Amino acid sequence: MLNALARENAFLRESGVNTYRFHELFRDFLFLLLTDRGEAVLNKQWSKAGDWFYEKADYFRAIENYLKGKNDDGIAKSLYNMYDHKSPSASIEETLQTISLSVNDTIVKKHPFLLEVRVWSSYVEGRVDDFEMYLDRYYKQFLKIVIRTPRSIINMAQIRCIDHRVSLLETMNTLQKLPIKRKWKAATPSVTQNMPYFHRSFRDLSELSLDMDKNIKLLGDSIGVVIGEEFNVAKECLYAGFHYEMGNLNKAEEHAMAACSNISDGCSAEIIFCAMMILASILLAGDRKAESDKVLKNVKDMIEAKKAFYLNANFQAFMTGIKLSGGDKKAAENWLTDHSAALLKAPVFYKLYQHFTTARAYIVLENYADAVLLLQKLLVLCRRYERTIDIIEANILLALVYWKKGRSGHGQPLALDHLEQAVTIAYKYGYTQAFANEGADIVNILHRMQKRAVQKDYTGEVPAGFIKKLYITASEAAKHSEGLTGGRVSENLKFTEKQLTVMRLMCEGLSRKEIAEKTGLNPNGVKSHTTLIYKKLDVSGSLEAVIKIKELGILTH
Repeated sequence: MLNALARENAFLRESGVNTYRFHELFRDFLFLLLTDRGEAVLNKQWSKAGDWFYEKADYFRAIENYLKGKNDDGIAKSLYNMYDHKSPSASIEETLQTISLSVNDTIVKKHPFLLEVRVWSSYVEGRVDDFEMYLDRYYKQFLKIVIRTPRSIINMAQIRCIDHRVSLLETMNTLQKLPIKRKWKAATPSVTQNMPYFHRSFRDLSELSLDMDKNIKLLGDSIGVVIGEEFNVAKECLYAGFHYEMGNLNKAEEHAMAACSNISDGCSAEIIFCAMMILASILLAGDRKAESDKVLKNVKDMIEAKKAFYLNANFQAFMTGIKLSGGDKKAAENWLTDHSAALLKAPVFYKLYQHFTTARAYIVLENYADAVLLLQKLLVLCRRYERTIDIIEANILLALVYWKKGRSGHGQPLALDHLEQAVTIAYKYGYTQAFANEGADIVNILHRMQKRAVQKDYTGEVPAGFIKKLYITASEAAKHSEGLTGGRVSENLKFTEKQLTVMRLMCEGLSRKEIAEKTGLNPNGVKSHTTLIYKKLDVSGSLEAVIKIKELGILTH
């Protein structure tokens, strides 16, 4: 009968002697025929199908069939084995969907190690309260779990690393004492949560930058055992990332090149991704776009070759970010077509990098209300998870938004408050690159903050010298980076003939008094014109105005 059906191409084909492969529609029809024989028979057959996929190491499909067969043991063993971050199926989205369908209180009670699954899923989804609750339950049951599933000791190591309530240095010192066997593999869908930078991936690792050599060695002696051979790449990614954040681009490039050189056949796509993406970022920061483009082409080819398509979302976010940094409105519109829905929900942690791109797209399109709403949500999540660099970035972008929203009312004070929060954190770690990355947009706000910092009544924690350093760094970057809005002339940016005359004389170096004498204008009239000019140009003084006038070529039109 099967031969006859195969000849007729009826959802069936012969794949060997007395062996057939059939379409899922035909499979479902056969299962339907079993319903008359009772639930037990039907469940047994679904479990057999689950066993077949399990033996093929297709754990996602195995779980799908075990679920239909109500086979909790099959689900548990599949979940136990599907966490391999080197798998081409390391998609966090697919894994979360599988977990939501298959893990419930009943199966967790029967297989307590599945608390690890609940810890991880709540963590990457950004459900911080649930994450902390599952963490506490897991710690209480750990001894019972590890007796039944010894490999859980390595999962405990990873879980301790993402517990933001404990210092990473304290965690590493604890992990050194655990009897972790090198033969065990890291068991997680993703070590980096699919993010493009190792130093700000599964956890913000800024704490290690304060004594870099000593702390990264400690990391290798603890977490490095969990990561295995890939740690040689991850270590160099860390050095490159920290030097990049500090603006030490030459040292950063050396370590990024070393990271790429250490890539071996055994490395996962996501570790390779981190190595190549930090190198591309360093080259971009050094205004070496052509070289960066070559690296990014290699990243794209690697994703295709390794079928690591789960990395595409953050890769596209990075590529869109490059366009947004030049104020590309079309790129912003295209990105928001697919990602604006994020505004309506709580931010998802593993999509954090994409959420920041969404906020930038709103800023480019001057949709400041939505930008503020999203950035405030991101700031709450990043503070809960104690993500240093993300907190800096969110505050910088909020400063930029409030500055652009208007110089009157509360706009400017709010901008300066958020910038001061960012600068205060950055000063502790010596981070400067996050400010330079905003190009021309951030220069004026930093200049205003610098002027405030030298006043006698300034009570801030950051020395004026560090703020000056940030200002100089941002000013240098502004020469080749227009920023989200900084280099774009507003469509409504028009000046009267008198204002153009005043600007021309300002550029010649004349004071207000000299301008009044030369034009015959009343001194108060000159003051009114200059105030309007500053407001339109979004600057705070004559020097900034002259620089902006020349940059935009206003007097040449």
